[in-house]
Amino acid sequence: MTAKHEQVFAMSLLGLATSTSGDERQAALDDTFSLVNSDKTTDPETLALNQINEEVMSRVLRQTATKVATNLVKTKAAQIVPAVGAVVAGGVNASYTASVCEAAYQCYRQRFLNRQKV
Repeated sequence: MTAKHEQVFAMSLLGLATSTSGDERQAALDDTFSLVNSDKTTDPETLALNQINEEVMSRVLRQTATKVATNLVKTKAAQIVPAVGAVVAGGVNASYTASVCEAAYQCYRQRFLNRQKV
């Protein structure tokens, strides 16, 4: 995607997709609809460049990147929780099994020694 108006539209869609509150979503929708419903007779690239200057574009890019990164971190953190749970459960199982084996060894040993004395 090399056309400026397509890049602006894509950023607008990302801003809409990553909106978390109702107010943010409505503002993103308004921005996106203003791009879609703009004057069709004007060259889209000129319209996009006139409508969004460099400062606004950098702000949108920063906000979008922050939201995407936050959502990605949350998703990856949610994936880590089961893995950590599996490791902890494996450790608990190994410890419990070792305790049971040691107790069984001691009990059977004691029983064997008691039978030998009889």
